[in-house]
Parts: sequence; C-alpha cells; structure tokens
Amino acid sequence: HTPVDGLKTDVGRLAELGNLGVDLLLGDSTNAERPGFTQSERIVGEAFRQIFPLRQGRILVSSFASNVHRMQQAVDVAVELGRKVCIVGRSMRKNANIARNLGYMEIPEGVLVRPPELDELDPSEQLILCTGSQGEPLSALTRIAYNDHPAVHVERGDTVIISAKPVPGNELRVHDTINQLAKTGAEVLHQEIAPVHVSGHACAEELRTLLSLLRPRAVMPVHGEFRMLAAHAQLAREAGVPAGAIILAENGTVVELSRDGVRVVGEVETGMAFVDGLGVGDVHDVALRDRRRLSEDGVLIIVATVGATNGGSAGPTELIARGFGDGSGPLLEELRDEANRVLEGCLREDITEIKLLQEHLHDELGQLVYDRTHRRPMILPVVVEV
Repeated sequence: HTPVDGLKTDVGRLAELGNLGVDLLLGDSTNAERPGFTQSERIVGEAFRQIFPLRQGRILVSSFASNVHRMQQAVDVAVELGRKVCIVGRSMRKNANIARNLGYMEIPEGVLVRPPELDELDPSEQLILCTGSQGEPLSALTRIAYNDHPAVHVERGDTVIISAKPVPGNELRVHDTINQLAKTGAEVLHQEIAPVHVSGHACAEELRTLLSLLRPRAVMPVHGEFRMLAAHAQLAREAGVPAGAIILAENGTVVELSRDGVRVVGEVETGMAFVDGLGVGDVHDVALRDRRRLSEDGVLIIVATVGATNGGSAGPTELIARGFGDGSGPLLEELRDEANRVLEGCLREDITEIKLLQEHLHDELGQLVYDRTHRRPMILPVVVEV
C-alpha cells in the first residue's frame, strides 16, 4: 500500500475485471505458505537511511538486477550523504540504463562514476551497487569476495549489504560468498540480521484478496516449488474455486483453456538441454557417463603390437596414462609387465582374436589398477596386428 514510486495497485480495476469474468488466474505462489501481507519496499529504504550514515568505508549493496526501486532507494541515500555511485555487473548496468531512459530511475548528474574511477575516490565517498546476491560464480560480488575483480575490492571498515533472499538451492553459494567477504574484514549485513530485504512476492492474505476481487472460474498456481503451488491451491479452494477447476501443473504439463473450462491434456519433455559445440540436446547418456568417469578417474591406454601369423608380441607394449598417477614410475612399469604377462598367457592358450585380447587386457589391468589405487580409470586397450 506504500510503493516507492507512489503508484498503488488499482484495486477498483481488478474488481471490474472480476465482474467482467476471469476464465483463468495464473498466480505467483512463492509466498503462498506465508501468512499475512508482504512488507513494504520502503522498509528497506529506511534501513539504508539508518545504516549508511554510520559507515565510514565503502558501502556495497547487492540485490537482484531487476529491482529498480531497491537501487533507487540506495542511490537516494548515497546522494544525501555525498557519496558517488558505481554500478558493477552487466545486467544491473543494463537495467539501470533502461530504467533511467524510461524515467523510472533518477541519478543526479555527476553522481554516477565508472569502476576505474573508484581508485580516485576515498572509500567513504563510494556506494557500489553490484550483482551477485545469489552467489553466482562469475558475478560481481563473488569476484569481489575472492579478490578477483579488476576494479573493486573490499577491506576492513567496508560494509557489504546483501539485499536479497537466497533462492532455494543457492544457500550454500550465498553463505560461501558471505564467508569470503568476512575474511576480508568487511561487515556483511543480510536479512537475517538487518531489515535490508523484503520480498517481492505476495503473501497469503494478498493472494486471498486477489482471489476475492477477481473471482476466477479456474486457477493455476505458478512460480514456486510444488508445496507452494499446493498452498496456493488451498487458498483458491477456500475462496470458493471448485477443486476440479484448480490445476496443479508442473514443468512440461500441457494445459488447455477452452469454452468448456481448463484441463490437463498432456505432457511434453522438459529439462536442461546439454549444449556440446554446435549440438544442442544430442549428447547421449553414455557420452556424459564417459566424460564424468574421465574427469574422476582418468584414462589408461594400452597399445600392444602382435604378430599377424602367430599372435606373439611384435614390439614393446606402450602405456599412456592421463588423470591418475604421474604417467611414469613403478605403477606404470608394473602395468606394462602385467600387459606383457596377459599377452603371453593368451598366446599359450591360443587366443589370437584381437577383440578377446583387448578384453583380457582391459579386465586384468583394470583389476590391477583398482588393487593398487582403488580407482577405476577408463581402460582403452589397442591391439595392432603387424
């Protein structure tokens, strides 16, 4: 009810749409489990006003690059305190430029500086807005935390504000970033210890309000884990939406909306598409399995030369090891001796077929490697007839 830009939700228009008739409501479910109302964005601005004046070093604020109001509130306080503003991170710079061009964000002339200009400013004159609130590996904040950023570094006396909540699954990366920042001596503030973030998603009471205003014939909860979708579905049932008109769809579910209502009509394959060179989605499981095995245990290539007439050894056996051991030393010598022993044994048993020779080499040398190292590298025997 107290938006930063003063543009309040047009509740009357929503009620009008409800009177006209809403066939299907697709509603954000992220906070459907949380009772009450989402706090105002202005709370974060007030926190900035309390925190910024007490800090003498650099202030870094990391948030979602799309949160223009969050950036604006930080800029407003920085301007009041005489700090220059530097935006670090491509997506945040891009969004800030678009917002400024469209009139949704205001930064006074002379306040914005480029990253290379930070060296010319005292730390007490800097506010740095940056990406990386989710601990993304190549993001600005992560690089700063690991002292890997070309223009920005933090030190004792600086303050880093992570103005976002970790998306489920990102918690470990965010905590790792916080720990790295703490090692630099910087103070790190986040929503667990300071009011520096509020959600951008509607809580249960706001969802109830929308349901009562719009009175949809059908509801499909979206955006959230399945438990959140289920909580939103329960809110819809409590609002009087028939159970048969509530669709709990997952990624890949095909939903049909017609004059007869809404229903699930099928499924399509979804998930990650593996990009391999010029190919997209055409890497088979066996190829991925082989690559994983190579990365974990390495590869051992055995090249043996045998006579085409008698199957006997026609030259020294060559071994090439990659990814385990040092490529030489006692283990390789033992493996070479074992390869020669296997070939001699096959000759005595009159085994001369190349495929069978390869199988014997694969099994015997693979077992020896495991006995000595408890690792299972990919074994590739090559038998050449001369």
